[in-house]
Amino acid sequence: MFKTDNRSYFYAVGRRKTSRATVKLFPEGEGNIYVNGVPVREWADTEEIYKTVLAPLNLLTVRKDFDLAIR
Repeated sequence: MFKTDNRSYFYAVGRRKTSRATVKLFPEGEGNIYVNGVPVREWADTEEIYKTVLAPLNLLTVRKDFDLAIR
């Protein structure tokens, strides 16, 4: 667990070929999700992509328990 601005978070990196994704998962959040600094609702250009991003959180019923920052 890491800390930034007095807020703890979990950090993960995913790689495939030449692509890389980093995710910061903030416990005790409000359900805010940002992709490249933009709210996920604005970033996702289709409803299918939006649902795909939310699927793991909805499956575990923790959608409103965490904030996410994805790059």
